[in-house]
Amino acid sequence: TDYITNDPTLTLEIAVTAAQDTTDNSVLGIWLTGGAFSTGTLVGQITETVAGGPVYELFDLTTSSVPAATSLAEGDYNIIVTRGTTGVGTDVLAQHSLTVDTTPPGAPLISTVTDDVGPVTGNVADGGSTDDPTLTFDGTAEANATVTIADGQTTLGTTTADGTGAWTYTTPALSNGFHVLSAYSMDNTGHSTALSERSVNVATSGNTSPGAPVISTVTDNVPQVTGD
Repeated sequence: TDYITNDPTLTLEIAVTAAQDTTDNSVLGIWLTGGAFSTGTLVGQITETVAGGPVYELFDLTTSSVPAATSLAEGDYNIIVTRGTTGVGTDVLAQHSLTVDTTPPGAPLISTVTDDVGPVTGNVADGGSTDDPTLTFDGTAEANATVTIADGQTTLGTTTADGTGAWTYTTPALSNGFHVLSAYSMDNTGHSTALSERSVNVATSGNTSPGAPVISTVTDNVPQVTGD
């Protein structure tokens, strides 16, 4: 797709080059295909009288006489500019694909938050404790969405969901204490989602293995002979 937008009311900027003659060639047809426009509907035209170029012309689709063009429904379209208005496929000057997406994606899901340090490892439940300051998040989001991980109001970093929506992110070292970690995503049109949250308590003081026990004494406390 050449253009992706969350705005259904568009203004097209068309660059016109080369001299125009005095026939219908001075009229540029603006067409849309896809959705309600099927294989091609003339939604507007521009009359160009200035020779040379480039000359930039604006066409506001909200002024179109075709109601469906004034506020585009979600979907995939082609914008086609022709010399003259004979037909959508006649003397095509330019063609671009357009996707209109006005629906925000769902909030990313946090499937697991993994502790891989110390004697107890695995998923850290919401509100649970961990001795691992660098936690690995795994989850799902809209395919190819950018997922942002935050600690309270502080952004920790971003990752990108793959084509199936799967994503993973490992935090930088977190300080000891309680953290509200959240994930939100943004799709290609700039829609932001609600937050998904996981609360954890980081306590790294216990993340080292204890040393081997030391036997200081072995005491005999039964008569006749007692002591070490």
